[in-house]
Amino acid sequence: MKRSHGCVIVCIFLAVSAGCFKAVDPVDLPFEERLVIRGILEPGKPVDDIYIGRTLPISESYSQEKAAITDAVAYIRRGNDLHPLRYRGPVLDSSFFPVGYQVGLYAADSLIIESEREYEIVVRWKTLTASGKATIPPLPVIDSIQVSVDGPGEYGNGIVHISAFFEARASIGYSSSSDFYRYRDDVSLGQDLFQALATEQTVVTTTFSVYLKGTLVEDSTDFLLVAHEPAFFKYLASGGLERQPDDIFLPTKILVPEWNVIGDGVGIFFGRARTVKKVKYFRGTLSSP
Repeated sequence: MKRSHGCVIVCIFLAVSAGCFKAVDPVDLPFEERLVIRGILEPGKPVDDIYIGRTLPISESYSQEKAAITDAVAYIRRGNDLHPLRYRGPVLDSSFFPVGYQVGLYAADSLIIESEREYEIVVRWKTLTASGKATIPPLPVIDSIQVSVDGPGEYGNGIVHISAFFEARASIGYSSSSDFYRYRDDVSLGQDLFQALATEQTVVTTTFSVYLKGTLVEDSTDFLLVAHEPAFFKYLASGGLERQPDDIFLPTKILVPEWNVIGDGVGIFFGRARTVKKVKYFRGTLSSP
């Protein structure tokens, strides 16, 4: 029996990669419908962009409209309080180009996220039930910021370094970014990502390129110091952000993300906290006045 199973696996592998005499029909591959949940919670912010959807067979072309669920029964629990989730309908999203609408987004009216609290989401749809827990990390406090510039180089370009000194908490993850990169409300990592091993004074740095020739003028950017809960690093270490669509054919321990949504579903439900500081720097102009 073991040799028979091994032959089947090899045949599927060859069929996916190079053809195994007879192509495998996607309809014949096993499919289990599951819920898909995505939520990032931040202190001081409302809950208005929790995504709830479902998996689709690989024989069916993906679309937001097909995958989104609009009639789920869901809530978020904080302590003994339950906050129902309401479907928002198509939501205009201007963060992408071309501008379009997002579907599958839910909101918990009047719920404002608090730092260092635990939240649990529970979603029910048809016969499926899934849940996940998020812990909001402490808001990082920046003690001081240093700005330095390398360059200009041969073509007039330089590198701006913005370093933030702060006290990191043990087991909490940190990263930095700036609005130069148009940091969005997703799971973007930013730069200088690490997980603190102990509570101690430390530093994170973000960099970006600027033009340094011509007349120097003062400019500014929003520097972001981001704290991530420990569960995010388990997801990151499992390759969660590197998963490719074709990984479904030959899943391995490395390629299967460690979701923190459990039950009849997959997905992420994490806590994150961001501190934003306005930082000034100098850049060049293309011509002198």
